[in-house]
Amino acid sequence: MVIVVSILSGALFGSLLTSAIYARNRWYANNQLSDHLSETDFISDVAGQLKFISRNNWIAQPPEVVPIQLELPSTRVIIAHTATKNCSTLASCNLVVRSIQAYHVETLKMDDISYNFLVGGNGNVYIGRGWNIQGKHTNGFNEKSICIAFIGKFTDEAPPARQLDAAQQLIKEGVSLKKIADNYNLYGQRQLKATESPGQALFEIIKTWDHWTADIK
Repeated sequence: MVIVVSILSGALFGSLLTSAIYARNRWYANNQLSDHLSETDFISDVAGQLKFISRNNWIAQPPEVVPIQLELPSTRVIIAHTATKNCSTLASCNLVVRSIQAYHVETLKMDDISYNFLVGGNGNVYIGRGWNIQGKHTNGFNEKSICIAFIGKFTDEAPPARQLDAAQQLIKEGVSLKKIADNYNLYGQRQLKATESPGQALFEIIKTWDHWTADIK
């Protein structure tokens, strides 16, 4: 009887804990993020090609401090890679994004995941800090910048076509929503800090995209 009660109590506690975490994340999504992750920010003008995965859906933890608002529209788009393993399914990408947030918060002592958005190998766009919150990805250039991180490491191999397409559509979406300036400048993260990111293979690709420039502003 004692063993049965103990097992039932443990199961009940686990259920209550899961419910509490879910409720907390829902409250955060509905309150703390309501001013910069409103649903209308993510209505696509590109024939529904973009699929956004919300913070709630990838089970993000709330930031440690009150977020700093970006001055919009952003004048820079910075392309990075996460230098992690690649992912190609919803489950695997969710797991990688959660591990990135944990690393940024627990090891690097940041207040949240550093990127504004992450793009998975499955072509889904994962909301990090979103359009309106300043990231912590590129010291000296976080203001007026949206950072889009490709999940994976692209030193030698290029990302799959659907990952590249999703990132380009995301930039177009940002311009359409007036979150990114029409005359924005596009950079690889390595142009602005001492890093290999976004990897040589990906960097060579983005150098062919509209708005890429070697002129650092």
